[in-house]
Amino acid sequence: MTNIIDQHIPVLADRIVNQLKNDGSQIILDGTFGMGGLTKKILTEIPTSTVTALDRDPDAIAHAQSMEKRCAGRLKPVHGCFSQISKLIDTVFDAAIFDCGVSSPQLDKSERGFSFQRNGPLDMRMSQSGLSAQEIINTWSADDLTHIFKQWGEERFSKKIANSIFARRKKKLFTETMDLANFIASLVPQPKNGTHPATRTFQGLRMAVNNELCEIEQAVHQTLPLLKDGGVLMVVTFHSLEHRCAKQALEFYAKEQENIIVSRYLPPQEVKQSDRNFYITGFKKCVKPSEIEIKQNIRARSAQMRICYKHKKQR
Repeated sequence: MTNIIDQHIPVLADRIVNQLKNDGSQIILDGTFGMGGLTKKILTEIPTSTVTALDRDPDAIAHAQSMEKRCAGRLKPVHGCFSQISKLIDTVFDAAIFDCGVSSPQLDKSERGFSFQRNGPLDMRMSQSGLSAQEIINTWSADDLTHIFKQWGEERFSKKIANSIFARRKKKLFTETMDLANFIASLVPQPKNGTHPATRTFQGLRMAVNNELCEIEQAVHQTLPLLKDGGVLMVVTFHSLEHRCAKQALEFYAKEQENIIVSRYLPPQEVKQSDRNFYITGFKKCVKPSEIEIKQNIRARSAQMRICYKHKKQR
Protein backbone atom coordinates (compact mmCIF):
# COMPACT_ATOMS: atom_id res chain seq x y z
CA MET A 1 0.00 0.00 0.00
CA THR A 2 1.29 3.45 -0.88
CA ASN A 3 2.33 5.38 2.21
CA ILE A 4 0.06 8.35 3.01
CA ILE A 5 3.14 10.59 3.01
CA ASP A 6 3.72 9.70 -0.63
CA GLN A 7 0.10 10.53 -1.53
CA HIS A 8 0.11 14.06 -0.15
CA ILE A 9 0.76 16.84 -2.69
CA PRO A 10 2.36 19.91 -1.04
CA VAL A 11 1.54 23.23 -2.70
CA LEU A 12 4.36 25.00 -4.59
CA ALA A 13 6.77 22.23 -3.53
CA ASP A 14 8.97 22.42 -6.65
CA ARG A 15 9.29 26.20 -6.32
CA ILE A 16 10.18 25.91 -2.63
CA VAL A 17 12.80 23.21 -3.11
CA ASN A 18 14.37 25.06 -6.07
CA GLN A 19 14.56 28.18 -3.89
CA LEU A 20 16.31 26.20 -1.15
CA LYS A 21 18.76 24.73 -3.64
CA ASN A 22 19.56 28.12 -5.18
CA ASP A 23 20.18 29.62 -1.73
CA GLY A 24 22.29 26.67 -0.59
CA SER A 25 20.00 26.11 2.40
CA GLN A 26 20.91 23.09 4.54
CA ILE A 27 19.33 23.62 7.98
CA ILE A 28 15.61 24.03 7.39
CA LEU A 29 12.42 24.53 9.41
CA ASP A 30 9.25 23.03 7.93
CA GLY A 31 6.79 24.96 10.07
CA THR A 32 3.74 22.99 8.91
CA PHE A 33 4.79 19.35 8.55
CA GLY A 34 1.30 17.98 7.83
CA MET A 35 1.70 14.61 6.11
CA GLY A 36 5.37 15.27 5.41
CA GLY A 37 5.24 15.69 1.65
CA LEU A 38 7.40 18.82 1.57
CA THR A 39 9.87 17.53 4.16
CA LYS A 40 10.30 14.29 2.23
CA LYS A 41 10.96 16.21 -0.99
CA ILE A 42 13.53 18.43 0.75
CA LEU A 43 15.37 15.49 2.31
CA THR A 44 15.34 13.58 -1.00
CA GLU A 45 16.41 16.40 -3.31
CA ILE A 46 18.86 18.09 -0.93
CA PRO A 47 20.76 15.05 0.43
CA THR A 48 22.90 17.07 2.87
CA SER A 49 19.94 18.90 4.44
CA THR A 50 18.38 18.50 7.88
CA VAL A 51 14.79 19.45 8.72
CA THR A 52 13.08 20.46 11.96
CA ALA A 53 9.41 19.55 11.46
CA LEU A 54 6.89 21.58 13.48
CA ASP A 55 3.16 20.87 13.71
CA ARG A 56 0.40 21.43 16.25
CA ASP A 57 -1.55 18.35 15.13
CA PRO A 58 -0.70 15.15 17.07
CA ASP A 59 -1.52 13.05 13.98
CA ALA A 60 1.07 14.96 11.95
CA ILE A 61 3.69 14.56 14.66
CA ALA A 62 3.00 10.81 14.80
CA HIS A 63 3.76 10.67 11.05
CA ALA A 64 6.90 12.75 11.57
CA GLN A 65 8.12 10.43 14.32
CA SER A 66 7.54 7.43 12.07
CA MET A 67 9.42 9.14 9.25
CA GLU A 68 12.21 10.18 11.64
CA LYS A 69 13.20 6.54 12.11
CA ARG A 70 14.00 6.26 8.40
CA CYS A 71 15.93 9.54 8.11
CA ALA A 72 19.23 8.78 9.88
CA GLY A 73 19.21 11.82 12.14
CA ARG A 74 18.18 14.31 9.44
CA LEU A 75 14.64 14.93 10.76
CA LYS A 76 13.61 16.33 14.15
CA PRO A 77 9.84 16.46 14.93
CA VAL A 78 8.61 19.24 17.26
CA HIS A 79 5.03 19.32 18.53
CA GLY A 80 3.65 22.83 18.99
CA CYS A 81 2.03 25.95 17.52
CA PHE A 82 3.66 28.87 15.73
CA SER A 83 3.18 30.95 18.87
CA GLN A 84 5.37 28.49 20.82
CA ILE A 85 8.34 28.51 18.44
CA SER A 86 10.59 30.69 20.60
CA LYS A 87 10.05 28.34 23.55
CA LEU A 88 10.41 25.08 21.63
CA ILE A 89 13.22 25.79 19.14
CA ASP A 90 16.64 27.42 19.48
CA THR A 91 18.23 26.24 16.22
CA VAL A 92 19.67 28.77 13.75
CA PHE A 93 18.12 28.02 10.34
CA ASP A 94 19.14 28.73 6.77
CA ALA A 95 15.47 28.70 5.74
CA ALA A 96 11.95 28.34 7.12
CA ILE A 97 8.71 27.48 5.33
CA PHE A 98 5.11 27.86 6.51
CA ASP A 99 2.14 26.42 4.60
CA CYS A 100 -0.76 28.06 6.45
CA GLY A 101 -4.38 27.09 6.83
CA VAL A 102 -6.06 23.72 7.16
CA SER A 103 -4.32 20.64 5.75
CA SER A 104 -5.83 18.16 3.31
CA PRO A 105 -5.82 15.26 5.83
CA GLN A 106 -7.68 17.43 8.34
CA LEU A 107 -10.32 18.27 5.73
CA ASP A 108 -10.61 14.73 4.44
CA LYS A 109 -11.15 12.99 7.79
CA SER A 110 -14.80 13.37 8.79
CA GLU A 111 -14.00 12.69 12.44
CA ARG A 112 -11.92 15.87 12.61
CA GLY A 113 -15.04 17.97 11.92
CA PHE A 114 -13.56 20.50 9.48
CA SER A 115 -15.67 19.74 6.40
CA PHE A 116 -19.29 20.56 5.64
CA GLN A 117 -19.23 17.86 2.95
CA ARG A 118 -18.54 14.96 5.35
CA ASN A 119 -20.60 14.42 8.46
CA GLY A 120 -18.68 14.34 11.71
CA PRO A 121 -18.50 15.95 15.13
CA LEU A 122 -18.25 19.75 15.22
CA ASP A 123 -14.61 19.83 16.24
CA MET A 124 -12.15 21.70 13.94
CA ARG A 125 -9.28 21.67 16.47
CA MET A 126 -5.95 21.37 14.69
CA SER A 127 -4.26 20.62 18.02
CA GLN A 128 -7.04 18.19 19.03
CA SER A 129 -7.29 20.04 22.34
CA GLY A 130 -8.83 23.23 23.68
CA LEU A 131 -12.02 24.99 22.63
CA SER A 132 -13.98 23.12 19.92
CA ALA A 133 -16.31 24.42 17.21
CA GLN A 134 -19.21 22.75 19.00
CA GLU A 135 -18.52 24.73 22.18
CA ILE A 136 -18.33 28.02 20.26
CA ILE A 137 -21.52 27.40 18.25
CA ASN A 138 -23.52 26.33 21.30
CA THR A 139 -22.24 28.77 23.95
CA TRP A 140 -21.03 32.02 22.39
CA SER A 141 -23.37 34.99 22.16
CA ALA A 142 -25.08 35.94 18.90
CA ASP A 143 -22.92 39.07 18.73
CA ASP A 144 -19.70 37.07 19.11
CA LEU A 145 -20.83 34.58 16.46
CA THR A 146 -21.70 37.45 14.14
CA HIS A 147 -18.22 38.87 14.65
CA ILE A 148 -16.31 35.71 13.76
CA PHE A 149 -18.56 34.92 10.77
CA LYS A 150 -18.15 38.46 9.44
CA GLN A 151 -14.52 39.21 10.30
CA TRP A 152 -12.94 35.82 9.68
CA GLY A 153 -15.46 34.24 7.33
CA GLU A 154 -16.26 37.44 5.40
CA GLU A 155 -19.88 36.25 5.39
CA ARG A 156 -22.32 39.00 4.39
CA PHE A 157 -25.25 37.20 6.06
CA SER A 158 -23.32 36.83 9.33
CA LYS A 159 -25.91 38.47 11.57
CA LYS A 160 -28.82 36.46 10.17
CA ILE A 161 -26.87 33.19 10.49
CA ALA A 162 -25.71 33.96 14.05
CA ASN A 163 -29.16 34.96 15.28
CA SER A 164 -30.72 31.88 13.71
CA ILE A 165 -28.11 29.58 15.27
CA PHE A 166 -28.70 31.25 18.64
CA ALA A 167 -32.46 30.62 18.38
CA ARG A 168 -32.15 27.02 17.09
CA ARG A 169 -29.73 25.87 19.77
CA LYS A 170 -32.27 26.68 22.50
CA LYS A 171 -34.32 23.78 21.15
CA LYS A 172 -31.55 21.51 19.88
CA LEU A 173 -27.78 21.89 20.18
CA PHE A 174 -25.51 21.59 17.15
CA THR A 175 -23.20 18.57 17.42
CA GLU A 176 -22.52 17.52 13.80
CA THR A 177 -21.04 19.28 10.78
CA MET A 178 -23.79 18.38 8.32
CA ASP A 179 -26.52 19.56 10.70
CA LEU A 180 -24.87 22.99 10.91
CA ALA A 181 -24.08 23.13 7.18
CA ASN A 182 -27.63 22.19 6.15
CA PHE A 183 -29.09 24.67 8.63
CA ILE A 184 -26.98 27.49 7.17
CA ALA A 185 -27.89 26.44 3.62
CA SER A 186 -31.57 26.81 4.53
CA LEU A 187 -31.00 30.43 5.58
CA VAL A 188 -28.97 32.03 2.80
CA PRO A 189 -29.05 31.96 -1.02
CA GLN A 190 -26.76 29.68 -3.02
CA PRO A 191 -23.63 31.66 -4.04
CA LYS A 192 -23.39 32.31 -7.77
CA ASN A 193 -19.91 30.77 -7.92
CA GLY A 194 -21.33 27.41 -6.87
CA THR A 195 -19.64 27.17 -3.48
CA HIS A 196 -21.57 25.74 -0.56
CA PRO A 197 -23.58 28.36 1.38
CA ALA A 198 -21.83 27.33 4.60
CA THR A 199 -18.29 27.81 3.24
CA ARG A 200 -17.62 31.24 4.74
CA THR A 201 -19.27 30.47 8.08
CA PHE A 202 -17.21 27.30 8.47
CA GLN A 203 -14.06 29.27 7.60
CA GLY A 204 -14.76 31.88 10.27
CA LEU A 205 -15.58 29.23 12.84
CA ARG A 206 -12.42 27.24 12.08
CA MET A 207 -10.24 30.34 12.28
CA ALA A 208 -11.75 31.22 15.66
CA VAL A 209 -11.17 27.70 17.02
CA ASN A 210 -7.51 27.71 15.97
CA ASN A 211 -6.71 31.43 16.40
CA GLU A 212 -5.24 31.25 12.92
CA LEU A 213 -4.44 34.86 12.08
CA CYS A 214 -2.60 35.42 15.34
CA GLU A 215 -0.68 32.18 14.74
CA ILE A 216 0.39 33.34 11.27
CA GLU A 217 1.70 36.60 12.71
CA GLN A 218 3.58 34.69 15.39
CA ALA A 219 5.11 32.40 12.76
CA VAL A 220 6.75 35.50 11.28
CA HIS A 221 7.65 37.25 14.56
CA GLN A 222 9.13 34.17 16.24
CA THR A 223 10.89 32.62 13.24
CA LEU A 224 12.76 35.57 11.75
CA PRO A 225 15.04 35.89 14.83
CA LEU A 226 16.02 32.22 14.33
CA LEU A 227 17.20 32.74 10.75
CA LYS A 228 20.85 33.36 9.97
CA ASP A 229 21.92 36.56 8.24
CA GLY A 230 20.82 36.05 4.64
CA GLY A 231 18.33 33.35 5.63
CA VAL A 232 15.05 32.95 3.74
CA LEU A 233 11.48 32.78 5.01
CA MET A 234 8.69 31.47 2.77
CA VAL A 235 5.01 31.85 3.78
CA VAL A 236 2.24 30.17 1.76
CA THR A 237 -1.31 31.46 2.34
CA PHE A 238 -4.67 30.50 0.85
CA HIS A 239 -7.27 33.25 1.18
CA SER A 240 -7.48 37.03 1.44
CA LEU A 241 -7.33 37.24 5.25
CA GLU A 242 -4.25 35.03 5.40
CA HIS A 243 -2.62 36.91 2.51
CA ARG A 244 -3.17 40.25 4.26
CA CYS A 245 -2.07 39.00 7.65
CA ALA A 246 1.21 37.57 6.36
CA LYS A 247 1.96 40.70 4.35
CA GLN A 248 1.36 43.01 7.31
CA ALA A 249 3.47 40.88 9.64
CA LEU A 250 6.35 40.95 7.16
CA GLU A 251 5.98 44.68 6.50
CA PHE A 252 6.77 45.31 10.16
CA TYR A 253 10.36 44.18 9.59
CA ALA A 254 10.80 46.22 6.43
CA LYS A 255 9.99 49.53 8.09
CA GLU A 256 12.41 51.89 9.80
CA GLN A 257 10.18 53.37 12.47
CA GLU A 258 9.73 53.05 16.19
CA ASN A 259 6.89 51.95 18.45
CA ILE A 260 5.03 49.83 15.89
CA ILE A 261 2.21 47.72 17.31
CA VAL A 262 3.20 44.10 16.70
CA SER A 263 -0.31 42.69 16.16
CA ARG A 264 -3.87 43.89 15.96
CA TYR A 265 -4.96 40.43 17.07
CA LEU A 266 -2.99 40.58 20.34
CA PRO A 267 -3.09 42.91 23.35
CA PRO A 268 -1.09 46.13 22.73
CA GLN A 269 2.62 45.39 22.74
CA GLU A 270 5.10 47.92 21.43
CA VAL A 271 8.42 46.91 19.93
CA LYS A 272 10.96 49.66 19.38
CA GLN A 273 13.34 49.86 16.48
CA SER A 274 16.25 49.38 18.88
CA ASP A 275 14.85 45.93 19.76
CA ARG A 276 15.31 44.76 16.17
CA ASN A 277 18.78 44.16 14.82
CA PHE A 278 17.65 43.01 11.37
CA TYR A 279 15.32 43.85 8.51
CA ILE A 280 13.89 41.93 5.55
CA THR A 281 13.70 42.41 1.79
CA GLY A 282 11.91 40.81 -1.13
CA PHE A 283 8.54 39.96 0.41
CA LYS A 284 6.25 42.13 -1.74
CA LYS A 285 6.11 39.93 -4.82
CA CYS A 286 3.80 36.89 -4.62
CA VAL A 287 4.56 33.51 -6.20
CA LYS A 288 1.48 31.60 -7.41
CA PRO A 289 0.96 28.02 -8.63
CA SER A 290 1.14 27.28 -12.33
CA GLU A 291 -1.92 26.17 -14.28
CA ILE A 292 -0.38 22.70 -14.46
CA GLU A 293 -0.07 22.49 -10.66
CA ILE A 294 -3.64 23.72 -10.16
CA LYS A 295 -4.93 21.00 -12.53
CA GLN A 296 -3.00 18.40 -10.52
CA ASN A 297 -4.07 19.80 -7.13
CA ILE A 298 -7.24 21.93 -7.15
CA ARG A 299 -6.61 23.07 -3.55
CA ALA A 300 -3.59 25.00 -4.83
CA ARG A 301 -5.72 27.40 -6.91
CA SER A 302 -5.88 30.19 -4.31
CA ALA A 303 -2.36 29.80 -2.92
CA GLN A 304 0.28 32.50 -2.97
CA MET A 305 3.74 32.56 -1.43
CA ARG A 306 5.80 35.46 -0.14
CA ILE A 307 9.57 35.03 0.01
CA CYS A 308 11.78 37.29 2.10
CA TYR A 309 15.44 37.49 3.12
CA LYS A 310 16.76 38.50 6.51
CA HIS A 311 19.63 41.03 6.77
CA LYS A 312 21.46 42.25 9.85
CA LYS A 313 21.44 45.97 10.38
CA GLN A 314 24.78 47.69 10.13
CA ARG A 315 25.80 49.40 13.36
